Amino acid sequence: MKAAQKSVVHFLVTHPADIFYLTGLDLSGFWLVVAGKTQTVFAPTLLAGQIRELLPEATVVVGDIMIDALVKYCRDNGIKKLGTDFTKISHGFAHSLAKNIPLENTAHFVADRRIIKSPAEIKSIQRSCAIAIATFEQVRRLVRPGMTEIQIAFKIEEIFAKNNVRSSFTTIVAAGANTANPHHISSTRKIAKNDIILIDMGCLFNGYASDLTRTFAIGKINYLYTAVYAAVSRAHRTAVRAVRPGITAKQVDGVARGIITQAGYGKEFIHSTGHGVGIEVHEPPRLSARDATVLVAGMVVTVEPGVYLPGQFGVRIEDTVQITNSGRKVLTQ
Repeated sequence: MKAAQKSVVHFLVTHPADIFYLTGLDLSGFWLVVAGKTQTVFAPTLLAGQIRELLPEATVVVGDIMIDALVKYCRDNGIKKLGTDFTKISHGFAHSLAKNIPLENTAHFVADRRIIKSPAEIKSIQRSCAIAIATFEQVRRLVRPGMTEIQIAFKIEEIFAKNNVRSSFTTIVAAGANTANPHHISSTRKIAKNDIILIDMGCLFNGYASDLTRTFAIGKINYLYTAVYAAVSRAHRTAVRAVRPGITAKQVDGVARGIITQAGYGKEFIHSTGHGVGIEVHEPPRLSARDATVLVAGMVVTVEPGVYLPGQFGVRIEDTVQITNSGRKVLTQ
């Protein structure tokens, strides 16, 4: 436990992903106070009955104005201070609560646990990745001129539904010049002959995410696309091979960035090399120049270098990668 947390016994958890991690409930609209192995739920009337059934070992405090119920509970039970993650609550909420009970920032209370995945979590992520890559392969064979970006995105959603999973984020399908926008919103733009297409997609299995991106061409390609794709592919392969226990997140970013910069496209690589994946599709660590986190076995990250030429095209290649005791395992291969 972090030094800043030693004076705190009770931890308030409000973020749905953190609550899911601690309880297994994929619900929102309630809070959790954790003290050792004891969990106390604060829920409005409309959720209380359901939560009692799903969490029979937890104490459920009902209060349609949950902050009032929380303050009363703390006073009745002699709780003098609450720890909570200041990055996951609003300033207004923190101000209202702190007027009644002191708060201490314990941002790492859940984050330090979530960053290392258990074998069961790894298994769920592996299955999520297997469904995602199989879905991409099916859709790739269906893509043809005349289809719209949004039609392809809907086809992905349809295949996910047939596998009893849902998207882990809004699917990105981009064609032509739209591929130069990393977070393009799929549109009615039709696929044309000799188009470049980028698909960024993932799904949730048992509450755990996958994330993959592929860029490919329909028909003929020109020299510039060949050169950019080759640089991104080389950066991707080399960065994936660099992922292992003991290397830092920023070192992996440096590997990918160095190759793309050497190829002449450093200024066009406008995002970090990757990010953690788990309950949320974007989690710590971040494979960026600013993150000195040391990678260890049990972490799961993406490796996704990209080059974007506005008005022309973009290329991004992304895989979800598990850090193992001896190196890494690509889960979206």
